[in-house]
Amino acid sequence: MAPLPEHITITQLAERSGVAASALRYYEELGLITAERTKGNQRRYRRSVLRRVAVIKVAQSMGVSLRQNTASGALHGRSMLRGNARW
Repeated sequence: MAPLPEHITITQLAERSGVAASALRYYEELGLITAERTKGNQRRYRRSVLRRVAVIKVAQSMGVSLRQNTASGALHGRSMLRGNARW
């Protein structure tokens, strides 16, 4: 695969993460991920969102629901997603 630009489309994020675009929009609705908007109102995600989606997938595989993560803030810890030494 070719290197990714700094901002990627929802289609690129879905392809790279293995998560459906509809699920990504739902994650955004819950506040688990964020996207910037173009002048044409299209979503553009930072490449780092790929890592966040990977963490969401791992949490789900461990039985943690999206609502639990949203309520507890478990997936909102930026240090966890930036390779903090505590991890």
